[in-house]
Amino acid sequence: MHKVIVINLNGNAYQVDEIGFDALRAYLDRAEAQLKSNPDLAEIMADLEQAIGEKCQRFLGPHKAVVSAAEVEQILAEMGPVDPAPGEGAGHDARSAQTGPDAQRPKADTGAPRRLYQIREGSMISGVSSWSSIATCGAGICRGQREG
Repeated sequence: MHKVIVINLNGNAYQVDEIGFDALRAYLDRAEAQLKSNPDLAEIMADLEQAIGEKCQRFLGPHKAVVSAAEVEQILAEMGPVDPAPGEGAGHDARSAQTGPDAQRPKADTGAPRRLYQIREGSMISGVSSWSSIATCGAGICRGQREG
């Protein structure tokens, strides 16, 4: 027999077995400890709870009302560890925090705001685009002009 605990994740009630609750509580406590110096702690914790709640909802149905410990472990594995923002943790490098497809791409210069330009010269279709100002192709190619 397993003990079932009703929890509130960002305003929604879920039934979780006791072992799953302990794992979930430990995960949220670690996240809160990692982010304790972050001024947006409450908002981040609410977002974490909402994301976990949405993942719990996948496992529930008309004939299943309790999220098991194995399902909670799967949810927490999907969520991944919570790391402090770059610069908050001791010895934490901002470059090591970058993952995914954008990690290798250099960031654009954010000093000046981007502007949109409408180039009417030689155009077949009129519109506004910032593409020709940042693209590596020539303006004629971006405008759809034919060579020759």
